[in-house]
Amino acid sequence: MIKYLLDKVISKRGKTAAVILAAGRAERFGGGKQFARILGVPVLARTILAFDSCTVIDEIVIVASAEDVPMCRELVTRYAFKKVKCVVAGGETRFESALRGFEATSPDISYVAIHDGARCLILPEQIERVCREAYRHRAAAVATPALDTVKIADKNGFISETTDRERVWL
Repeated sequence: MIKYLLDKVISKRGKTAAVILAAGRAERFGGGKQFARILGVPVLARTILAFDSCTVIDEIVIVASAEDVPMCRELVTRYAFKKVKCVVAGGETRFESALRGFEATSPDISYVAIHDGARCLILPEQIERVCREAYRHRAAAVATPALDTVKIADKNGFISETTDRERVWL
């Protein structure tokens, strides 16, 4: 019964876009993280595939640095992604890049999922689950419960607090 009701909600939900942010400089990584290969497939291609395969995603907008836009377009062509609407140049900050991606979505989009292009381990099932929660609650985020104890340090690096692991999500 609950699945039936959820399916009804989704059928009336409007359209959902994914904005995949791939304009970061990846300075700690040494640059180009989104184009690093895992078993021969670029990280960004793996990320796009998860969203392209997800039944609740209607369109995808990829945001890349201006110099990477041609390479991203070539990636979309090479892997024949069906749902990619466009590749746009990002801004100076992550916020500006997300805004440019949001502005590039179609006018009939009701929901937007924003995802980091370098986080390629997301599964279509996780995307669908978080979207269903967003349809129900108007917003949602994917998170995993922390398994390890988390410590908070003061400005000098001394532990000042131990958090309750039950309340920490990553």
